Amino acid sequence: MRKKENTKNINRYLIEWEKELQQLTHQNLNRKWKIPKGLDFSSNDYLSLAHHAGIRKSLIQVLKKNLPLSAGASRLIRGHTPWHEETEYLFKKYVRRESALFFSSGYMANLGLIPTLCKNSVIFSDQMNHASLIDGCRLSRRPCHIYPHKDINKLEHLLKKEKHKNKVIITESLFSMDGDFAPLEELSELALKYQTLLIVDEAHATGVYGPKGMGLCGLLKEKEHIISIHPCGKAISASGAFIAGPAILKKYLINKCRSFIYTTAPSPVLLFHIQCVLNTLKKEYKRRELLKKKVFFFRNKIKNLAHIGDSESMIIPIITGSANSALTMEKALQKKGYDIRAIRYPTVAKGKERLRICIHYDHTYKQLKELSHVLKLLLS
Repeated sequence: MRKKENTKNINRYLIEWEKELQQLTHQNLNRKWKIPKGLDFSSNDYLSLAHHAGIRKSLIQVLKKNLPLSAGASRLIRGHTPWHEETEYLFKKYVRRESALFFSSGYMANLGLIPTLCKNSVIFSDQMNHASLIDGCRLSRRPCHIYPHKDINKLEHLLKKEKHKNKVIITESLFSMDGDFAPLEELSELALKYQTLLIVDEAHATGVYGPKGMGLCGLLKEKEHIISIHPCGKAISASGAFIAGPAILKKYLINKCRSFIYTTAPSPVLLFHIQCVLNTLKKEYKRRELLKKKVFFFRNKIKNLAHIGDSESMIIPIITGSANSALTMEKALQKKGYDIRAIRYPTVAKGKERLRICIHYDHTYKQLKELSHVLKLLLS
């Protein structure tokens, strides 16, 4: 009898979950994955390296040798390999920092970094920061001021008002949903003025922007007060993430950062893959310039459309204003052979639902022109 009662109690959770899912479906907010189909205008493979023949060939060759398929343990147990060491060395040279430490994902990097470095600080976070940065702030359990998006004056007002001596500013360099750039030079100056750390997530800038694609922090003269995160799942077309900064930062994170210490080390295959990408970026530096030319071309074609957001990059939002209209446009575009996805609440604020278009290196001018015509018809 008790067993039946216990089963009934457990079933109530399943019923609650089902109700919540039905409510999401009713609100057009239910999420489902789809197998990619159609011309890719939705992924973050900005430099079109995911199918790069040279990188694939190098990986096949090394897999025929004695490259371990798994690290088999955390880095501090037995998972530290020459491939981890060499890739971190190559990456710190690439971004011109004193150290780089590799994490299993950008989310895990941010989830570990912020609580580790901000445990005795007050945080100042941009309103439009990524979910991983927001969750890192929450996990730190520290006071957190959310300043209006890119509002330097308001941020300075908050910094001036805050009496706590330890402060940390957190921002993305290129914002993932709006495609606009953070005012990094002004943020850096504020950080120096108020003696704060500046944490910058370079997820969508790494590989594309800054000297040799090292990220937008690479344009700043002074970087001693800056810690940058470089996820590899976007233009690098791999996975994982580097945290780069002063030499002592790496030593500190190895000893203090829980999401690094208690995670099985990423596979040496992944680290070798990233090495191949870094070498490719050195040889094929014109990819970045051609991508930017294509972005400029496409933006000119759609500049008169009323629903375009304030994008300055290869990420171009088409603001529809509701989940229904975003999903309707997504279906219409997919029928015409374009894989462009609707972005809905809570990823973006209510009323800011959108399509998120991503321009890639391998898009042809003809494809970009045709897409601009389709958008004009749909939005007219």
